[in-house]
Amino acid sequence: MQKEKIFGFGLFLLFFLPNFAHALGFQAAVNGGLENPNKGETRSSASFLQGQLATLTRVFRLQTTFTALSGSSFFEAEGGVGVHLYPVSQLVSERAPLHPFLLAAGTLAIGTFKKDSRINTGYLYGAGVDMMLWRQSGFTFSVQQHNAKEKSLRYSFGVFWFHQD
Repeated sequence: MQKEKIFGFGLFLLFFLPNFAHALGFQAAVNGGLENPNKGETRSSASFLQGQLATLTRVFRLQTTFTALSGSSFFEAEGGVGVHLYPVSQLVSERAPLHPFLLAAGTLAIGTFKKDSRINTGYLYGAGVDMMLWRQSGFTFSVQQHNAKEKSLRYSFGVFWFHQD
């Protein structure tokens, strides 16, 4: 048992700590998409516009988001803080055309639902892929499960660009 803990800690150091030392830039993205409520939820589908800013490392990126959601019965402004994990980035070149990622974030939303004001907290997790098309930019696509007062599935598509020192 003790050897397994030491081995796991060693893997953590090997893959994650070098990335913090190389955080010499940032990645920004603008996404749009659809949010569909899970079966049994009372609210309508919505469209959203999302802005993201993240540290630029190879594997582990800290991220902040701002999302504006609008549907027929509600409007919300949502902020989030989370992580993006690029598990295969240590194995492929930075110039590879596809970079799959996993994401997780905590969210806080303020808005209206059926003309009532509310504050909504929750979390989301999902997976996606960054598609490099130009030297420092490309397209991004993700699918996210959002869990708050109402649960929903988000489909997101957008553009990203990054800056390195």
